[in-house]
Amino acid sequence: MVIILFPDIFKLMGKIHDKAAFDESCRLKAIEILVLIFEMDITLLKDLSKVKILIKQIFKYALEIEQEITNEWLFPKTESYSEEEVIEEEKVRNSMSFLDRIVIVSESDIILPIISESIITLLINKGGWKYKYLALLAIAQISKNIDNLNHVEPILDVNNNTYNTYNI
Repeated sequence: MVIILFPDIFKLMGKIHDKAAFDESCRLKAIEILVLIFEMDITLLKDLSKVKILIKQIFKYALEIEQEITNEWLFPKTESYSEEEVIEEEKVRNSMSFLDRIVIVSESDIILPIISESIITLLINKGGWKYKYLALLAIAQISKNIDNLNHVEPILDVNNNTYNTYNI
């Protein structure tokens, strides 16, 4: 039943998520529902166009973090960032969790090129610190769940001009 209704559910959840005027928890639930559906029926991951849209939505959601950097970030109290108490932005944490869950249920050779495309777009974006920050977080997050680190190699080769980039 879910497979039959999936195109309609996908479209509706996308519209809910894109509507900034909606309550934040409602927008978050829209992405959550889509990730849950992909987890429940991994055959849906074969529809690469929908997977690409979902990945773009996840990154777009994460990019809604504040542009201003707090003083806690600029002036750490300790000599090492690893010793700092990091207060992670909720949208970033949720987005990385969604990526993590999609990577876990997907085949690396299918999902990683899609995520790589978004990461490369973030890395080459000149729009500010948060693009590179999210790209690095995403690399760290997906690296935890892949067996063969060679699958991450295309992400790190940002000087390769063969990538088609798109706006996030």
